[in-house]
Amino acid sequence: MGIPVKKWFLVLCILVSGCSYHSAPPDNVDFLSVESLSELEGVYRNLGERDSDSQPVYLSSLIWKSTDIAHSAVTAVEVTVRDADTLVVKALPDGSIEKEETFVRGRDFRIQQGRIQLIKRWALLNYGADDVLVGPRYEISELGLDAKRDGKFSSRGAGAGLIFLLFPFAFHGSEEVRFIRLDP
Repeated sequence: MGIPVKKWFLVLCILVSGCSYHSAPPDNVDFLSVESLSELEGVYRNLGERDSDSQPVYLSSLIWKSTDIAHSAVTAVEVTVRDADTLVVKALPDGSIEKEETFVRGRDFRIQQGRIQLIKRWALLNYGADDVLVGPRYEISELGLDAKRDGKFSSRGAGAGLIFLLFPFAFHGSEEVRFIRLDP
């Protein structure tokens, strides 16, 4: 007898309405598990390395989401350790200081599995009133060091559900960016 056309259409919509994304720098290496904040101390190139087709990612934009910084003008980010739980981070355009801020573990960030966790969220239905996707999903973003001791950013997420309660959609994505350590 065969499968009715409506069921084939539904299966086709589910299969077509999805995406998968992965981006990583050439010669990408895994995270190093940071045991002490002093391991993060150093100067890092602000412009990250990633796939050549991708938009630029600036370390300063991951640290300071605000638009009051000209992220593309910042050449380096300096991280110094004040004490066992405090980092002082400076955005450096051409030798001067664009922005400086002190971050305290427990108040401003936390370290989990040897990485600074920037975002860790999940939802069963949605992230809020402006969210168009209804369904389960998660998102995790982290900063740390890679096995070569360069800075590393990782973001990954996945989910499935209905867009505007009408269209089935599923996604999975991951992105990794390297920030070259400029000091030895």
